[in-house]
Amino acid sequence: GRSLGSVPLCWRALVNMLGAELVTNVHAFCTIVTNHAGSDLWWFGSGCKADTAEFYLRAVLGSTAYDAGSDIVDYFHGYLNYQGEHHAFPDLSPLHYQRLHPRFKQVCAAHGVPYVQESVWLRVKKTVDIIVGSAKHKRLQGQAVDNPEAWMCVKSHKD
Repeated sequence: GRSLGSVPLCWRALVNMLGAELVTNVHAFCTIVTNHAGSDLWWFGSGCKADTAEFYLRAVLGSTAYDAGSDIVDYFHGYLNYQGEHHAFPDLSPLHYQRLHPRFKQVCAAHGVPYVQESVWLRVKKTVDIIVGSAKHKRLQGQAVDNPEAWMCVKSHKD
């Protein structure tokens, strides 16, 4: 058989480049696309104005977070595991999102806003389900702030 040493350097470089491109694209798909796809996330039929209650509510209802809180996990997720925090406070640094995360989740829970946070692998599955048509996003016509019965989490009174 032919050894790797007999393959011209340009072909080895091309194969290496294509492999790196494949790994990068799969990683990007898993961390970017899956943030806003899944049957548990909302799709809105109309736009809204920035910096309004509707804008911030949609930012949480239409996105998901991954496991978060450790530097290494956050790094490999590209700090995209703080989607709600990012949309609410776009000028903060990734370190601030990490610090804000527990409080942000508490505020969402206190107001009945569902904060979806799952593993990236489950999000990939939910995204593929949307892509192949076996699932659909939740749909909301009109303003989310005017339709809390559609999206609001029921609070437990077991305290």
